[in-house]
Amino acid sequence: MQLFPWVDFKGYNFNYSNVQKSNDNMKKIGFLLVLYLVSFNTNSQSESSEKELLITFYNATNGDSWKDKWHLEEPMENWKGVSLENGHVVRLALPQNNLTGYLPAAIFQLKKLRELNLFFNRIGGELPKNIGDAQQLQSIDITLNMFTGNIPNGLSELKNLQILSFGMNQFQGVLPKKIGHLKKLEVLDVNSNYLKGKIACIKWNTMNLKTINLADNYFEGLLPKQLGELKKLEQLNVFKNNFTGNIPKEIFKLEKLRMLNLAYNAFEGVIPFELLAMKNLNVLLLNSNKFSNVKQFNELDHSRIVEFEVK
Repeated sequence: MQLFPWVDFKGYNFNYSNVQKSNDNMKKIGFLLVLYLVSFNTNSQSESSEKELLITFYNATNGDSWKDKWHLEEPMENWKGVSLENGHVVRLALPQNNLTGYLPAAIFQLKKLRELNLFFNRIGGELPKNIGDAQQLQSIDITLNMFTGNIPNGLSELKNLQILSFGMNQFQGVLPKKIGHLKKLEVLDVNSNYLKGKIACIKWNTMNLKTINLADNYFEGLLPKQLGELKKLEQLNVFKNNFTGNIPKEIFKLEKLRMLNLAYNAFEGVIPFELLAMKNLNVLLLNSNKFSNVKQFNELDHSRIVEFEVK
């Protein structure tokens, strides 16, 4: 029996297999559309959230007094020093921009942040203890500011960190013991602070280190023999501290070392002649210590070394 006798179906060729495939395709398209909408909504919410974090940072550092201010009503990608990828803040660079006030914890809630450059401003107060939350951070430069207090232990949780520049601030206390576990670290610069303690207590597993600058602090004790294992080290500067003991012979293993500054400490014993045989060493500063063979060492041929001072 024909269900609809007034309709002529003779000219129609129904292929139920094709209909089924079409339904399956529509389901897939619908599923992908839902995924897209969810992803779009998530990214929008994330971008809005990160914008709020940056506004918190702007207010905490007295943004209205910056040299180059942000226009908060504009999109983040128009803000000076802000770089985005896929809607996330990956770089914040505002050197020499008259930032004052303090650094809020909100800045380290930017989960995708890879670079933070606040060089030469006037930001004070302590570094937020949640610094370890910014797990993607590769470079942080807060040189020439007015930060105080201790360097947070959370810093040691930044497994991707390559550059740490905290020089010329007012940090106190000791270096976090686990800072030596930052295996990707290439630059450790904490010069001109009020840091103290013995760096020999730190286990130096940072095999990528190229620069260690501890100058003008209050570090004491011996230079650790472990430094000889840092095969990529090019600069070692411990100028003006309270280090004692002999120059460890393990330093001679550092074939890439270009600069060695041990001046203005309390090192003693004899200056090893092997220092002059280090083929890449072109800066050697050993003055104002307690070495017993200064005169004899000065009489040796050191013409290859560009900057040489031993008194």
